[in-house]
Amino acid sequence: MKKAYVILVVLCVISIIFGQTFTDIDAGLTGVREGSVAWGDYDNDGDLDILLSGSTGAGYVSKIYRNNSQTFNTKPNAPSNLSSQMGALSTVLSWDKATDNETPQNGLSYNLCIGTESLRGDLNASMSDNATGYRKVVDLGNAQQNTSYTLNKALPNGKYYWSVQAIDHAFAGSEFAPEKSFVILSTPQNVQIKHKDDFIKLTWNEVPGAERYYVYASDDPENDFINVSKQGIFTNLSWTQTIGFEKKFYYIVAVLR
Repeated sequence: MKKAYVILVVLCVISIIFGQTFTDIDAGLTGVREGSVAWGDYDNDGDLDILLSGSTGAGYVSKIYRNNSQTFNTKPNAPSNLSSQMGALSTVLSWDKATDNETPQNGLSYNLCIGTESLRGDLNASMSDNATGYRKVVDLGNAQQNTSYTLNKALPNGKYYWSVQAIDHAFAGSEFAPEKSFVILSTPQNVQIKHKDDFIKLTWNEVPGAERYYVYASDDPENDFINVSKQGIFTNLSWTQTIGFEKKFYYIVAVLR
């Protein structure tokens, strides 16, 4: 009885917060104890069914309740505006929020596929069919409800492919957005720093294949570095910034877009 009481309190709190009311729809589910329940689309018709098991007091049961509702859920639209930004020790992937006919925009979650080959997902498995977006598990996406995802590790040099899909309240997945890619290049070598008057100038050797460079800086090498590229001026293989006499630490990243 204590468990039921706690659940009731939680449901009441949720109802107050979101201004909604829970209604008994007389679903006819068997009452059990010492049991468990899970969602799943056992008949593959696009809606969620219920698997319930436990003790009725007279014995143990396991039942599947098929969803025969005539109100059908539609899949979300795919996210858009995918972009990536590479750092020395991390890569940030971001996208715009998707939309859905039934689920509010802020209620959608997002699911990433990242790999070393197109649609492979060997770095971050999506638990979906990467070609169609069909969701293989009943769960939120691996990026939760965020619109960015950070790979907190230095990736080996090479080309990487990624995409993202939206997941709605019924755990249906959209198609994956058109696949994007990014390239990790070798580290710029022979980096030189010159400080004269109110200017600091960084120079480095060319990285084959690089189309642009980013400059990151921090007051403390043990803290986070931030992208300061736009605070200075690039000229070929150099970067100049107006600066005082504070102590700074820098590193440079070569990227290919």
